[in-house]
Amino acid sequence: MKKLVITSCIFYVTFLNAANITAERVNNDVYLLKIIGQIFEDDGRKFKDLSQNIKRAVVVLDSPGGSVLGGLEIGRSIKNNNYFTAVPNKTLCASSCALIWLAGTKRFAEDDSFIGFHAAYVYKNGKPVESGSLS
Repeated sequence: MKKLVITSCIFYVTFLNAANITAERVNNDVYLLKIIGQIFEDDGRKFKDLSQNIKRAVVVLDSPGGSVLGGLEIGRSIKNNNYFTAVPNKTLCASSCALIWLAGTKRFAEDDSFIGFHAAYVYKNGKPVESGSLS
């Protein structure tokens, strides 16, 4: 890992579709699993279904984040399968995406990639409220 940026900001990004999750065979037994776009809760199941027969993979991430539950489920699949994770050059991986990145058995980040962490939030009365705060 060359660089890790920690941030305390909230990323407000709106997408119409769930993450695009794809598998690309690199050679006989290694795949690139790509997660691009906002992560929704159902993406955990989609990732698990797509990767169920893949033994070795590098998970390439490009996402502003999204659902914590979806991200944690994807991370669990990555950890259970001993996959590597990577954030390419000039790519954002924030929020729940950063949690997915942490699940990699080995983690890679380029010099100009951005990996951002913040507290988890829930919505109360239409406003984001930090879920881990002590109040």
